[in-house]
Amino acid sequence: MPRRAGETTKIIQSLRNGGIFIWCNKILAYPKHLAASVGRADVKVVGPEWLEERRYRGVELSDIAIDHSAKLTDNQWNEYLHAKTRVRNRGTAERTA
Repeated sequence: MPRRAGETTKIIQSLRNGGIFIWCNKILAYPKHLAASVGRADVKVVGPEWLEERRYRGVELSDIAIDHSAKLTDNQWNEYLHAKTRVRNRGTAERTA
């Protein structure tokens, strides 16, 4: 699959203030650096295990998005859909590739 220039950056930039960005694995140094480098230090970068651990429970989220290269398991995808229900003002468009 050819590399899609700037897709991750676009997703991070599109998140509302304080949004959650789900990276494709648990190695988070690169996406955290990328978020900070585009002025989005407010974005919380997490790995897919954040979904499995149900870290969204009891929290009102401002926004949530998945990286375009993430390959979520069925369980992670189901948890993502549950997490989306925690997003206030859920009028945002779906952001998956």
